[in-house]
Amino acid sequence: METLWDTIQGVGAIVGLATGLFVLWDRVFRFSPTAIVVVRPLLPGGMPKGTYLQISNPSDRPIIVSWRAGMRPNEFSIAEDHQTRSIVAALLEGGRSTVIDPASHRELLLLKPSNVDVIDPDNTIECEIYWRYAQPKIWKRDRRLSVAISKRSMMILDPDDYGALD
Repeated sequence: METLWDTIQGVGAIVGLATGLFVLWDRVFRFSPTAIVVVRPLLPGGMPKGTYLQISNPSDRPIIVSWRAGMRPNEFSIAEDHQTRSIVAALLEGGRSTVIDPASHRELLLLKPSNVDVIDPDNTIECEIYWRYAQPKIWKRDRRLSVAISKRSMMILDPDDYGALD
């Protein structure tokens, strides 16, 4: 009888731990935005391609996404769109931000790093964005979301801009 009770306690402890981990995952990670690098034609059916950072907001609240503007080695610069004003603002030092509505996504234009020609194909090109809820309930600080892709992958996705593989 004692062994049976110990077994029931062990199973209960495991179930309690699993429940706690699920609640933690649900509250912290489930509604966190995701960001990926995508390459799309500038116009539907067009040949010239643009590289974009697609940020998805799965939550039911709007988020504010911000990033550091400026040109840095091995880092993409981020522009809000193809307008000249947005591209110039992305190249100048400073901070930029935009809002992503609930349950939607936004594509931000990625500009090549200044040293793209000397980056080894096995190295990564990256960018960092920071996000927070527009009306935070508990966590009020910005959270970091880092996106990285190898130059080799970029050469396959967009050989016109990043050079073809030899």
